[in-house]
Amino acid sequence: LESHMSLADAPLSVFKCNIANRCPGGPPGTCGKELDTSVRSCALCRDRWYWNGDECAPCSFFETSSVLFPLIPLMIFPLIICFLYRVSRDDSDRWGTWRNGIASFGFLLLNHYQITTLVNNANLQYSGSIAGVLGFFKFSEDPMSMFKPQCAGFQDFQKTMILRAVGPVIVAALIALTFLCSHVVKRLSGKDVAFEVNRTLNIYFSLIFTFFAAISAMALAMFKCAENPNGIDTLAQD
Repeated sequence: LESHMSLADAPLSVFKCNIANRCPGGPPGTCGKELDTSVRSCALCRDRWYWNGDECAPCSFFETSSVLFPLIPLMIFPLIICFLYRVSRDDSDRWGTWRNGIASFGFLLLNHYQITTLVNNANLQYSGSIAGVLGFFKFSEDPMSMFKPQCAGFQDFQKTMILRAVGPVIVAALIALTFLCSHVVKRLSGKDVAFEVNRTLNIYFSLIFTFFAAISAMALAMFKCAENPNGIDTLAQD
């Protein structure tokens, strides 16, 4: 039966799949192309493959290395912190400038697509064009997905949840490291490039506020369950 599957070693225990493409139907242990048949609901792709929203796609050699993830994010993020610190130093008399207006518009736009992406996870059916637009902005809910952590070994639900849970802690550590480095550079060069404590804290909590919807959705994912024909409730995202 389409959208349903059972494991080969337990053919009478039927699970429901949240995406029809994952479970085309057939004998027990049948999943879509390149999906792991030993995982219930065909939830995971095989090693060196990742789910692109429609099917399992192959990971390139670069994507399976540690360069794309986590090395590149760890190298890029301090630069983003420096940029945010640079553009967020305006005093109150400049809050109404067009640059700050564009930044506010970008914040609202990002939050809009975060909410619509989260709604897309509900039991709703969008048209093809709308689903395509929302699929493009899926990174707003999970920015790390742009670096394809599935190809680097973060594919199953447990590893993904751990990575997302420690995300704010990693961000705080990188901001603290950038703060300390700015003071070291000031001491060595004599230039006034040291970060101020209040503005540095503002950057961190602004990032938390910007992605608050995604963080809340991640925290509540542990409590969202789905019913199956075999009577066993499973996590909706597992």
